[in-house]
Amino acid sequence: MAPFVGALACLAAACSHDTGLHLVSEATASPADIRITDGRGVATWSWGSKSFTEHVELLDAGAAKKQKGNPRSLRLRLANGAVIQLVAQHTFYICEQGCEKVHMPVNWTTAAYD
Repeated sequence: MAPFVGALACLAAACSHDTGLHLVSEATASPADIRITDGRGVATWSWGSKSFTEHVELLDAGAAKKQKGNPRSLRLRLANGAVIQLVAQHTFYICEQGCEKVHMPVNWTTAAYD
C-alpha cells in the first residue's frame, strides 16, 4: 500500500504545477515579459535607459480559472523580494500591487509560450 500512496503523492505533485505562462507588457515603447514554467521563471523589463532581469517565483495563482485556462490572479515574488499581484481584467492583466515600486509595466497580456 505504501508504494501506491507514494506514487499517488508524486502524481498529485506533478499535476499541481503549471505547464507555462508567458505575459508581455502592452506598452510597445517599453517591452517586458514574464515567463513561468513549473512555478518559477524570469521577468525582464526596462524603465528609461535601465534594463532589469529578475528571477520570479509563482506564490499563488487564483484558484478560479478564466477562459483559456489562465488564472484570474497571480502573485509573484521577484528575486529582490518584491511581491507583485496581477489581476485578470477581460483579456489582460492589471498589476494591483508592487509593479510601480520596481518600475514594472502595469498592463500585461498573455502571449504564446515559446
